Amino acid sequence: MLCFAGIAKLAAATQSAFVEQAAADYFPVEAVNHLKTQNPGRLFNSYGWGGYIEWNLHEFPVFIDGRTDLFGDEIISEWLSTMQAQDGWQDTFYAWDIRYCLIESDNPLAGALKNEGAEVLYEDQNSVLFKVSE
Repeated sequence: MLCFAGIAKLAAATQSAFVEQAAADYFPVEAVNHLKTQNPGRLFNSYGWGGYIEWNLHEFPVFIDGRTDLFGDEIISEWLSTMQAQDGWQDTFYAWDIRYCLIESDNPLAGALKNEGAEVLYEDQNSVLFKVSE
């Protein structure tokens, strides 16, 4: 009985419709699709989405992904203070020549970018994509 249940669960979890819905629930699928229509450039992104973005957009270098051991404390601290829109967050964008920003729509940085007049390229209930420079 347990073996049958395990096989049934595996079969259900590997169905493409299930996988696509699970990805859409967690990752910014539509925002990434929109970004594919843009000219490549450096991307400031949400930490949890870095690997997904790298997998789907090779030509858009991400700022950070889940491999914290590769980035070191200095970059992680810079990312964190920027995400919190702390004083000087704009310096990160200038220093790293950030062209786009893809983050959660309720993030403090999203509000700061809107206040600065950054162009919103795409927005839904979970994510927002900004164009921040040429």
